[in-house]
Amino acid sequence: RAIRIVRNDASGPVAEVGAGAVWGDVYEALGGSGLYAVGGGCPMVGVAGLVMNGGIAFTSRKRGLVGDSVLSFTLVFPNGTVAETEGGRSALRSALSAGGGSTLGVVWALRLRLWPAPEGGHGVGVVRLGWKGRVPMSMLPLAAAAMDANVAATDDDEGWSLNLVVGREYVVWHHFHEGSAEESRASGSRRGVFGRLANFTRAALATGASLAVPRSWCGGGASRARQG
Repeated sequence: RAIRIVRNDASGPVAEVGAGAVWGDVYEALGGSGLYAVGGGCPMVGVAGLVMNGGIAFTSRKRGLVGDSVLSFTLVFPNGTVAETEGGRSALRSALSAGGGSTLGVVWALRLRLWPAPEGGHGVGVVRLGWKGRVPMSMLPLAAAAMDANVAATDDDEGWSLNLVVGREYVVWHHFHEGSAEESRASGSRRGVFGRLANFTRAALATGASLAVPRSWCGGGASRARQG
């Protein structure tokens, strides 16, 4: 799980990550560095597994898929040969970051491009609503309409990322903005993002929902390892 931050690499700041690492390990290593990685929102997810399936991150709207940040892989082939993919968009590197990794060999390590963290940081928020039974069917079109309106309202700002998760007994909203908490609140209020969430929350509470304190970022949680 060794992780090494290299600031003066020819490609810019880079994290050299052992394939056994999870994203929480990466974020811990980056703490206080002023850098961030395009990675998973759940600290317990494996780095290599997410990378080799493309991977959608909260910053993907601006930085691309998680796999796009991989500069190279160290791969062990079935015959025991160890190879490192070349820089650039080689066929092997493309295959590894597009779902074909486990059929080609074992990824032993990888190098991830890092990005300068915004001066104000990132604003992150979660709203989780739970029902004792199933989510009422009447809430589904309301959730979809609110999500569609918020996506349209933030379409011109790639620093925004919105996520809606609907489960059997819960609805979870994640919102992520590249900027300080104050900047995020101002932008979200101006665009009506938080007003629509408030309206949906009031409608949900009227049907018997309750606001829950998320236990973790995964599956609708809010605790998230810090980056930068």
